[in-house]
Amino acid sequence: MNRSVWVLSSAGLVRGMGRAATWIFLPLILFTGYSLSFFQVGSLIAAMIPVSVFSNFFSGYLGDRYGRRKVATIPSFFNSAIMFLIYLNTGSGVPVIMSLWAFGEFFTDMALPAQGAMVGDVSGGETVRAYSMRRTFSNGGFAISPALGGLLAESYGLGIIFLVASVTNLAEGLILLALLRESFHGAKRERSIARDIIRPFRDPLFLRLLVIIAGLTVLADQFGPTLTLYLGAVQRLPYFQMGLVYSINGVMVVVLQPYITRIMSRRGSLTRWLGTGSLIYGAGYVTLLAASLPFFFGAMALITLGEDMVSPSQQALISMSAPADRRAGYFGGYSAVVNASKVVSPLLGTLVLGLGASGPLMLWTGLLILSVLVAAGFLRLRAPGPQQTRDG
Repeated sequence: MNRSVWVLSSAGLVRGMGRAATWIFLPLILFTGYSLSFFQVGSLIAAMIPVSVFSNFFSGYLGDRYGRRKVATIPSFFNSAIMFLIYLNTGSGVPVIMSLWAFGEFFTDMALPAQGAMVGDVSGGETVRAYSMRRTFSNGGFAISPALGGLLAESYGLGIIFLVASVTNLAEGLILLALLRESFHGAKRERSIARDIIRPFRDPLFLRLLVIIAGLTVLADQFGPTLTLYLGAVQRLPYFQMGLVYSINGVMVVVLQPYITRIMSRRGSLTRWLGTGSLIYGAGYVTLLAASLPFFFGAMALITLGEDMVSPSQQALISMSAPADRRAGYFGGYSAVVNASKVVSPLLGTLVLGLGASGPLMLWTGLLILSVLVAAGFLRLRAPGPQQTRDG
């Protein structure tokens, strides 16, 4: 595997060891620390998404025009400072916390399209394997961060997780700065930045793929604030037990992703695997209705199995669909649509979850129905096979 894939994967491992816990426990800070309702928490998190959408488009343009390395590296240092500021200000009120979080989301989403494009640049004929490797390393950090964050939070308060994230973001930036090599030095673009940014959306296949991915994102993103509030506020799991449930996700990715990738590379199309993974997601959400810790572990195992199938597959499909000199732009458009869809996810999930005793039943069974619709969309889609690329 190419050196840059190893570097990006290792940096993702380090980042995930701290950052993952902040994403999981932020909704609980808002719910328990500031007495907000489920829907208010979901609305606040959704309100941050437009920042990410703008950042995605801007990153895609910069990565294709000026090269990937700087765009992939510099945001880590800003994120480190922002996480430290949140640590210092967790008691300063919702406007302060969420303003700082918005800046963090801007810089996180500035880096991701460029990093995703770099993996596609250097992966050659091993596109799915390269994205799977990066995901496996990142989830190695996710295997540690939720349980560690929950343990530290029980002893020192929820704010401590942002201090840990500050340190790991700084370490990520230093790794990338020292070891990452440029994979694409930039190319001349359209005179109009706006025309250049929207150019990928003139690709009919790309547009059809994005519509289905939007539905998949609404499905998959219930793994975030909605599930956190269900486990921590509805089911009232202690922080450490909730962290253990989430850590199942990271552990299973590390253990299973290489084997699932090998199977996907040998049998079936990427769209078929995306459809199968979507259905497994739905089965995992319905399992949450059993409402006991062993079933929560089982539900997370199913959700992770679905995620193992869809996460690297959709990134590989985007990479294969893009011309080489437009890859960051395609990833910027893809990331923007994903983030725009994430506006719907917390609003829908927290709204339904808050509908009294029937809320969880309506939510998790509704997501099962959505998973069937998304799977049908993928199975009807004609897309490049595992070894095809648009540039040869």
